[in-house]
Amino acid sequence: MNKIPLLMVLVLALLMGACEEEGELRIRNRSTTDVNVTLDYESSRIIRPSENYSRFYNSDQDVRVAYDGLYLFSGVQNRYVEMGTINVLTLVSDGGAILLVNGSNRTITNVYLSPSGDVSWGDDDLSGDIAPGASVSWTVTEGSWDIKVKNNLGQEYSVFNKQVLKDSTFTYIHEGRSERGAKTDYPEQAPGMKAEQYFAQ
Repeated sequence: MNKIPLLMVLVLALLMGACEEEGELRIRNRSTTDVNVTLDYESSRIIRPSENYSRFYNSDQDVRVAYDGLYLFSGVQNRYVEMGTINVLTLVSDGGAILLVNGSNRTITNVYLSPSGDVSWGDDDLSGDIAPGASVSWTVTEGSWDIKVKNNLGQEYSVFNKQVLKDSTFTYIHEGRSERGAKTDYPEQAPGMKAEQYFAQ
């Protein structure tokens, strides 16, 4: 009668010992937005703010981690996970966001996001079009931004000096109107500002 419980204890001990030998990759989302994470080109998963996700490996592994989020610029890191150790990757916000809502009755075909004070608009930041009623988001560096939109009739509209804070979204509802001013009317911002279109999943 006592042999069966003893056998179960031994099996449990072996299993626990095996678990302790595994390597763990732990991803901690310490941003204020959902983060899309892909490990080794597999399907992505969403990690909510303040949550962790762990994957365990039964041999030493070099793991490719790709990630992006609304307030987090896209990135890729390689993490080496060794047996019996925990490799922790902590993701934090490094920007804010601009949300452009097309409140006009025309399709938006081009969007230019440029730091206030830059002398030129730079390249088109829009991938695809924005139909009336639709919206698109961009992750941007904290600071002051100018926005120019162009519709399918070739009409251009600009707004200037819009403040974007880290961990927050500036919403611009485009209704087919421009602000007075020019691209160089505002003080130059710190260098290194950047933007990238964000695709929610």
